[in-house]
Amino acid sequence: MPIKHILVDFENTQPQAGDVALVPESGVKLWIFRGPSQKKYDAEFAEALLPLGSRVAIVKCEKSGRNALDMHIAFQMGRLVGELARAGAPAETAFVVVSRDTDYDPLLAHVRAQGFEADRATSLAAALGAAAADKPVPAKAAKAKAPTAAPKTRAAAKAAAPTKATKAPAKAGKDAAKAPASAPAAAGALPIEAAAEKIVEHFRDHPRSRPARRAALEKWLASHLRGRIAEGDVAAVVAELERRGVLSFNGTKVEYAAMT
Repeated sequence: MPIKHILVDFENTQPQAGDVALVPESGVKLWIFRGPSQKKYDAEFAEALLPLGSRVAIVKCEKSGRNALDMHIAFQMGRLVGELARAGAPAETAFVVVSRDTDYDPLLAHVRAQGFEADRATSLAAALGAAAADKPVPAKAAKAKAPTAAPKTRAAAKAAAPTKATKAPAKAGKDAAKAPASAPAAAGALPIEAAAEKIVEHFRDHPRSRPARRAALEKWLASHLRGRIAEGDVAAVVAELERRGVLSFNGTKVEYAAMT
């Protein structure tokens, strides 16, 4: 069964008991990395960890200092990646670092290049896929900003009334909301042929990062091409790679042609 390893930078982000309660009964391993000065936990948070048993591990960083705890997380992730790669099952496992620190992003990009899913989240709830419950504040704030009274004078009412120019963006926004969720975020999204060419170049330069199974390949492509193609175009990229003879399938196993 695929496992999601969630590595929490406890110096940077402290989850609450309610976040821990979102951890499912299987499929998730929670790692809490704490600094040497973090010797006390909130009682409710500690009690929420107890039912997880072996599905949670607390790792103490023995030394304090800039990036000391970051190095512990990087080491642990590297150890897990090495073990999984030797077992011949990359991409079946996902990694999420919970931190607001963007210094992790190059590390996660490197892990993705090895064929694994790897990402960063700013909260444990978001890492568990409960991002909607993470910050429900914007809608509330927008409501608070709404005018509470109509303009008192005719001149003020005329100035406050929306013009045709201001109505157009609102309609455009409404139409945009109806667009398919899989549509590319940017107007300059890559054509399928160009996306396939980039993948060929990557596989040629990084032969050890080629996923061994079809499901793993599709997950890796979705992560590697995120933001550059529509989500629904992953299958089209796979088909283009197969058409070019770059790869073929033996059941679920991916077989790659020689690339020079």
